[in-house]
Amino acid sequence: MPFFLEYSTDKSGGCFTVEGTNSSDAMTRAIDALRGMGCTSAALRQNFDPQPVFGQGLIIATYTARAGWKVHGE
Repeated sequence: MPFFLEYSTDKSGGCFTVEGTNSSDAMTRAIDALRGMGCTSAALRQNFDPQPVFGQGLIIATYTARAGWKVHGE
């Protein structure tokens, strides 16, 4: 399934594909991917467009350094 992780740090930001068979699998991989990056915020999104636009797609979960991860739709 097409999952994308958008993230920001104090110095930069970006977006990359997260492989996953479902949203739980993608969430686990997203958490692992951000570990040690000094991330300030992130959004795990699902988007069926093979070249997604930053900021678009269904939000699965969000992250902030202060609050940690929040899963949406639960």
